[in-house]
Amino acid sequence: LKGEKGDMPIIKAGSVTPLESAAAPTVTANTNGMTTTFHFGIPKGDISTVETPVFDDSVHTYPTLQQSNSGAEEAANEIRSHESLFTILSNMKKSLSAIVQGLKILGTNVGGITGITSDLHSESDTIAASSKAVATLNSNLTIKNAHITPITSVFKMSWGYIQKTGNVKRIVISGQVTCPQSVYTQIASMPFEFAPLGHSLAKGTWLTNLLIGYINISGEEISINPTTNLNNVTIYIDETYI
Repeated sequence: LKGEKGDMPIIKAGSVTPLESAAAPTVTANTNGMTTTFHFGIPKGDISTVETPVFDDSVHTYPTLQQSNSGAEEAANEIRSHESLFTILSNMKKSLSAIVQGLKILGTNVGGITGITSDLHSESDTIAASSKAVATLNSNLTIKNAHITPITSVFKMSWGYIQKTGNVKRIVISGQVTCPQSVYTQIASMPFEFAPLGHSLAKGTWLTNLLIGYINISGEEISINPTTNLNNVTIYIDETYI
C-alpha cells in the first residue's frame, strides 16, 4: 500500500541462521525507512535418526551350471536321435491314435468291447494302419507279384521247341545252354513237366532266372529263341502250349 506521500514500503528476506535441533524457530524484523528485512532462525534436523547407508562391494560367484544332467535325461527320456520335440510328440500322438483305433476296430469286429469312444482327433480309422503291429502283419502277407522276378543276367542258349506226341509233351533242345557251370544243367525231356537248369517247374509257371530267350508260337510248335542281350525279362510258359 502506498502511504500519504505516495511511497511504497519494501519487504526483504534477510539471513537464515541455523539453530540447534532443540531450539525454537525465530523470526526478527529490522526496519530502515520504508524497507523492512526479516531474518529467520531455523533449527537443525535431528541427525541422530539419520542412518548412513553401507554398501557391500564384495563379489559373489555362482556355481557353474551344467548344460545337461544324466539323471534328468534318463528320467525325461532324452531325445538322443536329435529329432524335434514336436516330431516326437506327433509320433506319440499317432501311436496312441493307432492303438485306440485298433481297439475300436477290434471292438467293432469282435464285439464285447465297449467304452472306446475317443480317437484322439484322428482324421480317419485308417490311422490304425500306422501301428507297428499292423505294419508287421502287412509286411508278412504274401504278395502275388513278389513271385515274379525279372531276369537281370545275360545268358546264351540254343534254340528249341516244345513237341507234343500223344500224351507226352517234351521240350526238345537241339544244343546246349551257354551259362555258368553252377547254373547249367542239361535240359531233359519229361512228360507233362520239365526241369530245365535243375529247377522242377509245373505247367503254367513263371520261368525266372532260367531261360534267356523269347517264345515264338507257330502251329503245333513253340520255339525258344536265343538272345545275347536280354535284361529284365520274365518268360511265362502257359500250360495251354505245354
